[in-house]
Amino acid sequence: MEWPFHEYRQGTACRFLLLCNYSRQHEKTCGRTDYHFTMKKTLLTIGTCLLFYGMQAQLPPTLGHYNALSYLINPASAGSTGNTSFSAAARNQWTGIEKSPRYVLFCAETRFKKKSGGGAGSDEGLFNSEKGKVGLGITLYDDRNGHFDRTGLQFSYAYHITLQNYNQLSFGLSASAFQMRINDKDMTLRDPGDPVMNGIARVIYVPDANTGILLSGIHYYAGLSVSQLFNAKIKFGNENLSYYQAPRCYYVTGGYFIDLPNSTAMIEP
Repeated sequence: MEWPFHEYRQGTACRFLLLCNYSRQHEKTCGRTDYHFTMKKTLLTIGTCLLFYGMQAQLPPTLGHYNALSYLINPASAGSTGNTSFSAAARNQWTGIEKSPRYVLFCAETRFKKKSGGGAGSDEGLFNSEKGKVGLGITLYDDRNGHFDRTGLQFSYAYHITLQNYNQLSFGLSASAFQMRINDKDMTLRDPGDPVMNGIARVIYVPDANTGILLSGIHYYAGLSVSQLFNAKIKFGNENLSYYQAPRCYYVTGGYFIDLPNSTAMIEP
């Protein structure tokens, strides 16, 4: 039996650099017509290489609803609006296909030390230091993908600093833990006596952490976050079996809000 998460290729980035270097040298020795032809071939080659770029499985669950639940990928967003909210979301991808990816999650966030004055929807209320500097968030999720089930809990802490002109700088850190299970009840093996399946644990527990920074204002937000800081080893078997080391994931987020004429509503492109 081959594990779907321990093999990946490297070297595409090196090939990309070599191709770029070759195109620069070719530009010096050939005419513009030959150069443009060479660039077309180079871009085609790069595109072909990217088609076979090594993919890594077992990344964080592919969650949607990032606009409403931004602290899922950036803990600095917890409590950034000064409001308390409770949310639930579910997704069933590729409906009708057996073992297709699906998840369900429950979330809550709040901003501590709120004080009266300045409504939550007003500019003063949204980024007023009187609302407190500490935001908290909690997320409980269950993610199923094929024969792998992942149930996790994440706590997010954010510290918000009020800047001039209703701007806000936020720093966040989250701690998480998840349980990963192999659901082998209806798994079909080429070799029913495969020693790999006989020597593994069906359930493992993995701790992890995320961090992020967020700059926000009345009409914009921009953030950078990193998840899976621990590069945790996901290992179901003993020392003689392969294991998967979760890679760090980097997220860049941003948005801009446009006021609608004669209305209090805004749109985000």
